[in-house]
Amino acid sequence: MKYLRQTAVIFGITFLGELLHHFIPLPVPASIYGFAIMIFCLCTKIVKLEQVEETSDFLLAIMPIMFIPGGVALITAWDSLKSIIVPIAVISVVSTFITMIATGKATEWVMKLDRRHRDE
Repeated sequence: MKYLRQTAVIFGITFLGELLHHFIPLPVPASIYGFAIMIFCLCTKIVKLEQVEETSDFLLAIMPIMFIPGGVALITAWDSLKSIIVPIAVISVVSTFITMIATGKATEWVMKLDRRHRDE
């Protein structure tokens, strides 16, 4: 019953993200809305970590399995992708490095804010 309740909380927040995506005319994916709602609920203690932790851990553990259908779809679409594989590879590598740099800088910024907060 505990897992059912945790799954219901996660799916409920995901559904709210889908609703926001449907009603707000911005190019923001529904998953991002759901993520923001979940972070807000966890930070404000509306949802306590214990209320979703075990199901979240399970979903994270099986996440690699969720990439299999996408990988199979890429293999079946190889004829269409063959002519543009080099641009796709370059874009993937460049965007990966940009993401790594942005994530590192954001982490440094948060760590600086945390140090300043502790020093005060």
